[in-house]
Amino acid sequence: MFLKVGKDFYRDIFKISWPLTIRMMVWWGFSVVTCVLLSYSGGEHSISTFSVGADFFTPFVHLVEGLSIGGGIFIAQYYGKKDKIGVRRSFGVLFIVSFVLSLIAMILALCIPRVILQILTSDTRLVEAGVYYLRIICFSYCLDSFIKNLEYLLQNTYATDIIYVPAVICYIIRSILVALGIRGHFGHAFVGANAVALSTVIVKVVNISLLLILMYRKKHMAICRLSKYRGISSKLFWKIGKISSPVMLSEWFNAFVLAGYVMVYGHMTPGTLAQKAIIYAIFDTFALSSFSGFVKAVSTKIGATIGKGDEKKAVQYSNAALFLGTVIIILAGIILQIMRPYFLGLLDISSESKLEISKCLNVLCVGWIFRAAGETCRRGMLTGGGDTLFCTLVENISNFVLGLGSAFVMGIIYKLPLHIVFIAVYISEPVKLIFYLFRIKSKKWINNLT
Repeated sequence: MFLKVGKDFYRDIFKISWPLTIRMMVWWGFSVVTCVLLSYSGGEHSISTFSVGADFFTPFVHLVEGLSIGGGIFIAQYYGKKDKIGVRRSFGVLFIVSFVLSLIAMILALCIPRVILQILTSDTRLVEAGVYYLRIICFSYCLDSFIKNLEYLLQNTYATDIIYVPAVICYIIRSILVALGIRGHFGHAFVGANAVALSTVIVKVVNISLLLILMYRKKHMAICRLSKYRGISSKLFWKIGKISSPVMLSEWFNAFVLAGYVMVYGHMTPGTLAQKAIIYAIFDTFALSSFSGFVKAVSTKIGATIGKGDEKKAVQYSNAALFLGTVIIILAGIILQIMRPYFLGLLDISSESKLEISKCLNVLCVGWIFRAAGETCRRGMLTGGGDTLFCTLVENISNFVLGLGSAFVMGIIYKLPLHIVFIAVYISEPVKLIFYLFRIKSKKWINNLT
C-alpha cells in the first residue's frame, strides 16, 4: 500500500535526490579525509580545534537553512505553477536576508573570537588555537550562505544535476589543499586546523563560480538580467518571512541546543570534543549524507504537488516517503557497523577514544532510525506542506527539554561517559516522531501558499 504511488513519484524523487546524495557523500568523504589528516597533525588537539571553531557558525547556518527551507516552499510551489517571476523574486529574498545574517556572523568572528570560544570550551589551549582559525574561516560565511541559497533554488526547480559536479570538483580540490596545508606548504601559520580554514575559503569561491557557469550554460530561469529581480515587494518579504520564521526559529533553537551540546562536551573530560568531532564527521555525516537528499526531494515533490492542487496525491506520497526513508537509514546503519573498524583504523588517536567512539556508534545507529523517520515527516512532508509552526513547537520543546536537559544532567552533573550522553541526546527523537505521525494523520499540514 505504501509503495503503490505511481512511477512519477519514484522518478522525480530519484531525479532530485541522486545529485544531492552524491554531493553529500563527497562531503562525507572530505570529512573523513580531514579527520584522518588532522589526527596525524596534532592528534586529538587539532581535531578539537577544528570542531570548536566550526561550531560557532552553526547557529547562523541553521538560520540560513531555515530561511532557505521556508523560501524553498515558495520556489517549489511557484515552479509547480510555472511562475518564473515568483521563483526569481523568492530567490532574491533568500539572498538578501542570508547575506545580512552571514555578514553579522563574520563581524562577530573577526571582532570577538576569544569571547566566543571561551563560551564553548574551558580548554585554554583550544581557545588560543581557535582564535586564528575563526579569523580565517569567517571569510567563507557569506559565500557559504550564497551556495546554500543556490542549492535550494536548484533543488526546488528540479535542477539538482547542476549541484553535484561543482561539489565533487571542489571537495577534491579542498582535500588536496588541506593535505598540502597540513604538510606546511602554505607556511607555518596555515597548518593543522588553519589549513582547513584557508582551503574552505578558496573552495567556496570556486564552488560559486562553477554553479553560476553551469546555470548559465543550462539557461536556468534564475540566470537573467538583474532588472528581472526588481519588484521584490515588502508583501513577498512578509509572506516568505511568515512561513520561514517558524522554520528559522526552529533551526535557531536547534542551533542553540547544538551549542548547548558543544558546551556540555567542552566541559567534560579532555578528548571529548575530539571524539564528538570524529563521530559527527565520519559516522553521523554518513547517515546524514545517505538520507538528506531523499528528504529534500520529498519536500520538493510534495510542495510542487500541493502547488498543483492535488492534495490527495500529496498524502499518498507522504506515506511512501516515510516507509522508504526508514529503510534507507537502516541500510546506512548496517553499512556503518560493517565499516567501523576500518574507519577507526585510519585515525591516529588513543585506544580509549576508539573504544568510546565505538560505543557511541551503537547508540547512533539506533537513534538515527527514529531521527530519520522524524526528519522525513518534518522536513519532507510537513515542511513541504507549509506546516512550519507545528514543526517548530514540537522540535524546539522536545530538543530543549528532553535532549539538552538530559545531556546537561548526564554530562555536567554526573560526569558520565560520552555514549551515555548520546543516549540522552537521542531520547527526544521517538517522542517527536509520535507527534509528527499524529499530525500527518490529521491532514492539517496541507497548505497551498500560492
